[in-house]
Amino acid sequence: MELNLHLGAHCSGQTAVIDQFTKATHQLRKAQIKHFGAQYLREGLLAGVYNQFGRVPPLGRKSALFSAGRIALQRHKAAQDGMRAVHLTLLDGLGPLRDNVILARLYPSSQPRLKQFASVLGAVDRIFIGIQSYSTYWSETMMVLARQGHALPTRPLCRSLARQTRRWRDVIQDVAEVFPASEINVWSYEAHANDLTDLFAKITGLERSALAPLPTIGHDLHLATVTQHRLRDQAQPHDTAIINGHYCLFSPLERAHMTAVYKDDLTWLMDGAGGIAKWLNSSGMSPARAKAAGTQTASHTAKQQGPQPEIEAFGAIGQ
Repeated sequence: MELNLHLGAHCSGQTAVIDQFTKATHQLRKAQIKHFGAQYLREGLLAGVYNQFGRVPPLGRKSALFSAGRIALQRHKAAQDGMRAVHLTLLDGLGPLRDNVILARLYPSSQPRLKQFASVLGAVDRIFIGIQSYSTYWSETMMVLARQGHALPTRPLCRSLARQTRRWRDVIQDVAEVFPASEINVWSYEAHANDLTDLFAKITGLERSALAPLPTIGHDLHLATVTQHRLRDQAQPHDTAIINGHYCLFSPLERAHMTAVYKDDLTWLMDGAGGIAKWLNSSGMSPARAKAAGTQTASHTAKQQGPQPEIEAFGAIGQ
């Protein structure tokens, strides 16, 4: 029986995939697939792992042993029930969102965190990771944190995020080091945002015709508007740039740089990622089109006009 792991990342459409697992319960049961959601894992099966983050051993090890036993029991039960695959969706599987911004690094603690999960999960057959363009990712990350009451992003922070050197390929390599025997599958927000049904069929092995069409993933326009209003009320002029009347977290040159770096990541993935990961391309999309889809939502270059709708003011250009 397969054990499959969904690691995120944040703001990559992972929530929409999780929702579909809930909606497709009947089809999954017929296909002998069991899914454990993020909240259930955090508060139940893997509570011992989540509770040990930041704790001093041996208390952390003891609680992790309980989680290992719960996971083994559920795997055994699923096998007895005739399941052919179990899917686990990990909340903050690569690390907490706030750590990325506090340290101005892309999932800086992903490897030690994944090692703690690996110590209780046992053999993992397949791992799924969603990524998205850097300017969009960092913009949406800071929108989410601002909604939760965190401080508004400053210009020095945005500059640090634009220049940080840790890439998606580094995160994927961390995953490969912790789970060397697992098949790692990577998909991009941009390539699948308009065809979630195709993505879900690939993840589960279900026939696309058996699935109800999924809605297109959309950026949270309301959240962007609310954050824009907060910026207008609280941000200092030196904190953010203003383009076409909108506050923008990254300058055109910064966004162009992040676009180029993301394109390099996609090229690496499409060329085989050194044999450590598989690229889940959208059905019927050529590699050239996939690469274009992966970068069209990154940022405008210095030669292009500034953003128009409010969502674009945060770099999340959902064209």
